[in-house]
Amino acid sequence: MYFSCRFLFFDQKKDGLSTLVKVVLDAFAEELQDSHPHLDTRGTSLLFGKLLGACDQLSASTFADVLDRTNARDIAKASEGAHWDVFRVSTPGGAAVLKVLHVEYIARYAKELCNHLLVARALERLSDGRGSNFTTGFVLVTRAVCVWDGYPQELSDACRRFAAARRDTASRNVDHIIDYRQVPQPYLVLQTGYAGIPLSSVETLSASQVVSVFRQVILTLAVAEAAFNFEHRHLSLESIYVTRTQRESIEWKVEGRLYRVQTRGVIAHVADFSAARMDIDDETQFSDPRPLWEDCKRDRSLKDIHRIIRDDISTDWSTRCPRTNVLYAYHVTRELVDRFAASHRQDGDEDEKAEWEEFQTWKFRLPWFPSVAEFARDAFASPEASRFSSVVAKMGQFVTRSLSSLTGGDA
Repeated sequence: MYFSCRFLFFDQKKDGLSTLVKVVLDAFAEELQDSHPHLDTRGTSLLFGKLLGACDQLSASTFADVLDRTNARDIAKASEGAHWDVFRVSTPGGAAVLKVLHVEYIARYAKELCNHLLVARALERLSDGRGSNFTTGFVLVTRAVCVWDGYPQELSDACRRFAAARRDTASRNVDHIIDYRQVPQPYLVLQTGYAGIPLSSVETLSASQVVSVFRQVILTLAVAEAAFNFEHRHLSLESIYVTRTQRESIEWKVEGRLYRVQTRGVIAHVADFSAARMDIDDETQFSDPRPLWEDCKRDRSLKDIHRIIRDDISTDWSTRCPRTNVLYAYHVTRELVDRFAASHRQDGDEDEKAEWEEFQTWKFRLPWFPSVAEFARDAFASPEASRFSSVVAKMGQFVTRSLSSLTGGDA
């Protein structure tokens, strides 16, 4: 009697969760039918809309297939959001990341996700060192898979270990959440190489490491800008990933010119192309970034950047406006200064202090340039150019401080 009641309760709980999932999917299907009247959303695979095409799929796959193709081992949950989970896994090719986006996220950002996948695919071309524009500084999507399934045991166990390590199982009702995720529903799985942790989660960096990260991000944007008229349009410390490295230096090529940056023990990668704009084979790929910007309303400086961009672009988001890269790069630079400046005012040797001073000079000069590619050519051209730029920047700092008010706060 105990076992029959127990299984009856479990079945009732699963039925309730299935009903909840069905409500979510029905709402998703209605939204998709409104935006794509030609689709028959009664078919489960068609709920993914254009994402299936962007993933080169005819129908949805399963988690078993994803894990089998990835040959994933040692699955550990690394982070989570309201509607996504990130798992770090070991593969024969090295450490990899599986980002699992839930149906709620897919429903809200389906168009932006398609844009992300198409842009990421084009950015792969820049990893060919034989071209005139070269960088390995983007987080590229190794595989993207539309999945119709429930969480398998491997992912559920990883979620439980993650919650237990944070000691918040009771407060967040993890078992209920996992039960919900085990009910078959749409997911999008993005596989990438391991690029470290978001810069927003990094607690300490030396002055030379901050300068190296700045150089790396600027040059990565400059390469894509030169090759594809690329604009990120959603850059922040959350979309820049940092990991440790033994490599002493990394190379970039911008329009045939070679740049080499000392890593100082860290490598930076730029991620998240959901709001990006670029020209690919004589066609412009873009998305309306405003749905993503809605999540940044509490950041005053980002709100001001969004206002400036809206004024520049008006209503046509396909319009090329490289100043967007400058504004976002300037925002990231100021965030780096605010986050790490205190530890570099007194500490460090003379070389580090000189690097930090040069970094401050670049921060003041950056907003004056029409694109990050032009800034990179000017600022990183030679030591002589850097010294001259330092003099010019110090003379104009008080002017630039007034300019910074356009993007909120003090310079």
